[in-house]
This record gives sequence, structure tokens and C-alpha cells, in this order.
Amino acid sequence: MGHGELSGRESRQVAVAAATLGPWRTATAVGAVVGGAALAVDVVTGHWSMDILAGPVGLALFFFFLVGTVGGRLRRPATGGCAVGRTSTRGSRRCRRPGRCWC
Repeated sequence: MGHGELSGRESRQVAVAAATLGPWRTATAVGAVVGGAALAVDVVTGHWSMDILAGPVGLALFFFFLVGTVGGRLRRPATGGCAVGRTSTRGSRRCRRPGRCWC
């Protein structure tokens, strides 16, 4: 499916639907643990500078999005279409494009 086949509204709906698939609570926990551990290592080793938070925050965000994205990709149905019983992002409507929807 090319980008030109979707309107701007549909494109936003696809992006939101794809983002909701990830295990975001787990990703938040992993990001917090990694960021906290990196900050603790910086504090204990004495790497005091103006950017003491930049490294840990960067690592926390990296692992947050890594876990969320990989988890979301693993949860998708193997057929590439909608999972049985799932509806479109509107909630009440069924997918208009079977096999190519964003459920």
C-alpha cells in the first residue's frame, strides 16, 4: 500500500492504531530501570558535568521505544490483516479494507 492511497486523516489513524499495539507499561518500566541504572553509574563513578542527565535520559528513551516497538510488532496477527473480532480505530465500525486495515 503506497502512501498516496491514504488521506491525511487515514494516515493519522493508521499511526495511532499502530502506536497502541505496543506494551507501553512494560516499556516504561524498562526505560525507567535502564535510565536509573545509567544515572546511578554516572553518580557513583563521579562523572559530574552539565550533561549528567543526557546519557541516562537518552538510554531510557532508546529502551522505551525499543521495547514498545518490538513488543508491538510481536503482537500483530500473523496474517497481516485484522485480528478476529477487532474493529477499526473508530470502535464501532468494521474494517473497510479487509486484509489491509489498521486494526
